[in-house]
Amino acid sequence: MLAASGPVLVQYGDTLVLLHRGERLERPATDERYHELKAVAHVPFALYLLLSGVDGPVDVALLDKLVSYEALVEAALATIDGRFSDPAQRERQQRILTRSLSLIGRVAREKRLTSSERGAFVRSQRADIVQNVRDAAYQNVMTLHAQVTALAARMTPEERARLQVVIGTPHMARPGNLSLQYFTAWLGEPSAGRHADERIAEGARVIVAENIFDADRSVALVGTHLVDRAAAAAFFDDPLRLDRDLLSDAAEEAVRALFGGSPAPGTPLRAPPHVAGE
Repeated sequence: MLAASGPVLVQYGDTLVLLHRGERLERPATDERYHELKAVAHVPFALYLLLSGVDGPVDVALLDKLVSYEALVEAALATIDGRFSDPAQRERQQRILTRSLSLIGRVAREKRLTSSERGAFVRSQRADIVQNVRDAAYQNVMTLHAQVTALAARMTPEERARLQVVIGTPHMARPGNLSLQYFTAWLGEPSAGRHADERIAEGARVIVAENIFDADRSVALVGTHLVDRAAAAAFFDDPLRLDRDLLSDAAEEAVRALFGGSPAPGTPLRAPPHVAGE
């Protein structure tokens, strides 16, 4: 199935892999600036997590963690001038890190923090973090486009028309995935933009692979899709039938029979007698 399917392009994390005419070509999917913007934006998030359960005194173990983290943030701040040539980006990174150091210093001195103070810190960082996210997304899309364009130049029009794309993503970051948005647009397929999620559609050439972050397993997933589509058409006269749980239709009938309700979408189920009113 794979041999007859044409090229396969896999994007997982920071890596693009093209399998084409027996070759395996690997390219970066992100650049250094993307990672710098992302790393700085994560500093307030890390502090939020470290201090998330605090509303009053801070224990010694947590203070030690904060002091260790403070050294890392200070080291990062010292490199910002050399990393960011754009004045707006440079000043934004400095603001994010300086506010973070200010919070760490205050907590270390006072050995306490209230939930309202933590909330005020998060709000003070919000606008700059959002702008870092915007800049990082732009960097990611432009890097991805440059690499994909170069890889596509190696294909004939017929090969490009048969190209299969696999995108590795964690579960929580799946809806609206940046790479999914990019590749659906690049391939000229319908897209819901930032609300994009994998569509179950016959002929769709983009596959989203949750928690699969290597090329070999991603390519194997393409083979699974090809086999399932062919078998579903043969056995059920529906090429998409095996994209759903094979037991799903009968399971709905059994669950409705057990708990009541009709098969109409959105129809509430009747609670079983032993939990009614709880």
